[in-house]
Amino acid sequence: MDEDIKKRSTLLMIICWAAYTAQYINKYSMQICIKGMIDSGLFTESFGGYVLTAMFASYALGQFVNGWLGDKFDPRYMIGTGLTGAAAMNLLMGFAGDKVAVLVIWCLNGWFCSMLWAPVVRCVAEFIPPERRSRAGASLSATSPVGLLTVYALGGIFLQISSYRYVFIASGCFGAVMAAVWFVCTHKIRDHFKNYSSVAPESGKSVSDVRIGGKKLAVLLFSSGAVFGFGSIVFNGVLKDGVSSWTHSYLVSNYGLTESLASTLLMILPFVNLAGAFSSVRIFNKNKNEFLTTALMFAVSAAAISLLFAVKSFSAVFAVILLAISSAAMLGANTMLLTFLPMRFASVGRAATITGMLDTASYLSSAISGPVNGTIIENHGWDPIVTLWTVLAALGVAVSAAAAFKWRKGKHIAESGEKQ
Repeated sequence: MDEDIKKRSTLLMIICWAAYTAQYINKYSMQICIKGMIDSGLFTESFGGYVLTAMFASYALGQFVNGWLGDKFDPRYMIGTGLTGAAAMNLLMGFAGDKVAVLVIWCLNGWFCSMLWAPVVRCVAEFIPPERRSRAGASLSATSPVGLLTVYALGGIFLQISSYRYVFIASGCFGAVMAAVWFVCTHKIRDHFKNYSSVAPESGKSVSDVRIGGKKLAVLLFSSGAVFGFGSIVFNGVLKDGVSSWTHSYLVSNYGLTESLASTLLMILPFVNLAGAFSSVRIFNKNKNEFLTTALMFAVSAAAISLLFAVKSFSAVFAVILLAISSAAMLGANTMLLTFLPMRFASVGRAATITGMLDTASYLSSAISGPVNGTIIENHGWDPIVTLWTVLAALGVAVSAAAAFKWRKGKHIAESGEKQ
């Protein structure tokens, strides 16, 4: 590998990782703040569910649009714009005093956050050498744990000494700094974006030369079995984002913890999530089947969630451990479905498009689960919700296991772009 290409691709990997970590901070700051916003009288649990729904729905629509745009426009500007906009929305949330304003601002935040993931996957698929692509994809799975750790740390600090508003302000400042770093660093390696492509570097072809049309892409999705990914990602979206949005409230409501203490306890989640993400990659490296790995992750999550009933009368520490295991398993499944599965389509120039489509399905399910979770919790308590989460995890096992058989041969169809 050319030394200059190695250096530029290394820098690109680092700033992609840092940018998406910052995006997680800006996207999930609401998790720590929602309880304080409810207690302050700004809105009710039900309205909080609708705020989360607005964000997830906006993010889902944005993923679909920006996934398509991510294969056509320079990812440098899409990622930079998304970082800047999300940072601005978090800063505005720090001063919002009306629930309608909160709804509108957080909806816009969802759109700006959606501008990052598909272009980031495209950067890995197109501008990182093939021999480094798998490692880069695996490293991206660490962005969620590190981002969540930072959010929980901000909550543990500012909720203790001030209020939820400063969590939003700190998140916005972090995002603004990262946006500046992104623009400076990508300007330094601008020639790498113009002159290098990992799709077929020996032939000099770019992604635009090999990109297939929409009709052929649809045929490949069905003939390869990748279409099952939409079923798996729906259950993953409900469990990964829908559950995590209420984890903080679950601990405060069921164990009488303070908001600050709950935030501190939840700092274990990112570390366990990191282990879950890399464990899924390790399993994948052995079976080379994204869906089989996903099925195993769903099974772990179903077992952990179901055990919440058994530890309800014990210390909150046991509940945190089980929630952490479920969260880690769902991040592992998410890594398979939103990073490794789309990269199979890099050779046909559709990595960003597939990423956007799958992420859209994920967040549409999250958007639906938001008000459903909030309404059930408000009217019936936590036990029915835990039961529902367990059932959904079991359904995820069934769908992903069925998909694994089709994908065993179909993955080669996706990579070649030709139906066999």
